[in-house]
Amino acid sequence: MFQKDHRQDADATGRHSLMIPFKNMKNHILLPLLGVLTLLPCLQADPLKELSGAGDPAYFKRYEGSVLFRYADKKYDAFVLPLGLASEKETFNDSLTIEGGIQKRTYAVPGKRSALEVYRNYRKELDAAGWTTLWEGRGPKDLGFWFSYYWDDIGDGSSYNQYFSYSPESMIYWAGKIEKPDGVYHAALTITEYRDGMTVFALEKGQVIVQVNTVKVAAMDEKMVVVKAAEMDDSLKSAGRVALYGIYFDTNKAEVKAESGPTLDQIATLLKEDPAMKLIVTGHTDNVGGFEFNRDLSTRRAQAVVAELTAKHGIAADRLFPFGVSFASPVASNDSEPGRAKNRRVELVKM
Repeated sequence: MFQKDHRQDADATGRHSLMIPFKNMKNHILLPLLGVLTLLPCLQADPLKELSGAGDPAYFKRYEGSVLFRYADKKYDAFVLPLGLASEKETFNDSLTIEGGIQKRTYAVPGKRSALEVYRNYRKELDAAGWTTLWEGRGPKDLGFWFSYYWDDIGDGSSYNQYFSYSPESMIYWAGKIEKPDGVYHAALTITEYRDGMTVFALEKGQVIVQVNTVKVAAMDEKMVVVKAAEMDDSLKSAGRVALYGIYFDTNKAEVKAESGPTLDQIATLLKEDPAMKLIVTGHTDNVGGFEFNRDLSTRRAQAVVAELTAKHGIAADRLFPFGVSFASPVASNDSEPGRAKNRRVELVKM
């Protein structure tokens, strides 16, 4: 029941606006959530149509006859892959944060199919293709009350959508991973039967909709220049701190990567040129994941930097104090990947 790979190079994003006419209303009033469904007959919903220029994600075929009506692509960003039920909105008991190239696709399946039938077809195809299952669940009992809300906003520029949030009963979810010659891919497959909600596109009650999100794991393009010891010293004297972006870690890991060597060499030079100097080595993260998780991660990363300087550069341990602050001190907005990249850093603070 699967079509051939429709994948094409796609830089564009399908964007649509939702127009909700409020008749006989002199003022713009925010209606209570319970009254939202009464507006559905007023929605100017567009007919379903295939979006050109998008294509299917790599190594992920579509169900036969499906219509791709929503998509978004990002060259590099972070994606939270749920691996457990949703305990709060966009918070899961277990998850994996992956960084890389992201493709998000939403399909409508024609005919009177069930979510389970479509899911069984997907699983047969995915298993045959070599995907490894990381986790799967079915319905609110497995997935949690908030799980269905996670798939409505894919960052495609739409003003408001409820494709999944009011249709949790028949929802089925699968997360998987595959290694290919061109890289490692992770995927999230979400399938449900549309029941209620405001949408840009016209969907029939009971129609199966499919959300496929794939992430090709990739390293960020490194654009930062190594800060020299003299520049660090100037910043410490003038501002009491210096932010460093030349110390690298894998996602959610605290082991210092080998390419951090040039920056560590400069820190060591700074400390050797001023034997009386003592520094707080501060770890900073973005806001992807919980605060306590990131506080632990930032602390372990700061400790790892100190360990590198003491073990490989001969710096006395009592001159360095590791400290992790999670995402408590951002230097940019965490709402975009460029901002999150600026927030992931190590800072030296003069004691």
